[in-house]
Amino acid sequence: MTSRERLESYLSALRRRLRAHIYLRAGAVAAAGILLTTCLAVWLFSREGFAPSVAISARVILVTLLASVAVLLLWLPLRRLARDDGSQVFEERLPAEHGRIQTYLDSKRREAAGTPSPLIELLAADAANIAEQTPPTAVVSPRRLTIASAIAGAAVVALALLLSVGPSYWGFGSRHLLLGAELPREAITIKRIDVQPGNATVRRNSDVAISANVDGFRPEQTQVFVRFADQEKWEAAPMRATEPGQFDFKLYAVRGPLTYYVEADCIKSVEDSFGVVDLPRIERVLLT
Repeated sequence: MTSRERLESYLSALRRRLRAHIYLRAGAVAAAGILLTTCLAVWLFSREGFAPSVAISARVILVTLLASVAVLLLWLPLRRLARDDGSQVFEERLPAEHGRIQTYLDSKRREAAGTPSPLIELLAADAANIAEQTPPTAVVSPRRLTIASAIAGAAVVALALLLSVGPSYWGFGSRHLLLGAELPREAITIKRIDVQPGNATVRRNSDVAISANVDGFRPEQTQVFVRFADQEKWEAAPMRATEPGQFDFKLYAVRGPLTYYVEADCIKSVEDSFGVVDLPRIERVLLT
């Protein structure tokens, strides 16, 4: 085997090993990221009653993750490895060469363009002798490839088990997120807050009672939030528990229109409003 063949064989083996590490590292990050995002999203599903906003946010995160992995861990490293036949990458991995591999690859390209390089054999022999002191398995160790493969394989197996035999909401929650499967409504506890009297019109300076019926969960605390028409900030006040799942609150002497809603354990009711009117009243009576 000539010196050039020795060096080319070494560089080919190192290039394959570097490329394998790039693919395995990207696969491990992508698979682990998808698994963690799925688990976090399903956990939030259970807390938020499978709110559509959770699914949308999780899918945006997944798309961003995969795009980042594709660009940062695949396209850029592979592009760098392909640029100038990988001479810059080889020199970084083999600092003892001191530019020999880069010079050899440059001479090889000039030779292919029709410019002979009489010293290329001596350069190849010198570079090969130095390179062979550091085998490709030492540059990219089997341990690094094994760790990346193990992470990617474990994450893929965990995702497969989660999608196929995941218990209760972990199974259909992950299928809903990743595969777009329909949610089994009979297995989902829908969390909602019904507020009375809803939208209403009241007499100025009258007292108004607000009641809330919490369905699907048992909150420790329930608050009513009120914002008057002439204010920008919401005012919060705790509601009084009357029966399990039922709360009430009274607004005294309502003087102007306002908007209100009830919140418990991060679940919000719809926003309702009170309008205020001045009802006719008797100011003076004349009796004959």
